Amino acid sequence: MSDRQVINGTVYKIRTGISWRDLPDRYGPRKTGYPCFRRYALDGVLTQALQEIQARADAAADIDWLVQIDVTSSTHVD
Repeated sequence: MSDRQVINGTVYKIRTGISWRDLPDRYGPRKTGYPCFRRYALDGVLTQALQEIQARADAAADIDWLVQIDVTSSTHVD
């Protein structure tokens, strides 16, 4: 199974919400997808990839870093 298949299969799984066992054959053997994903996650590969993608997008001004936080608090008094 190639790294590209693992990444594409992971993206497909997340986008569709299907289970790992239901991944189409084009993403490689069904029993290989999740173990590869888990290994990449534990080894920090996915975090590094996301950081690289964000850094490139930021350098190209493709990210709007405006953050809004809505903190709504209510106090219940009996």
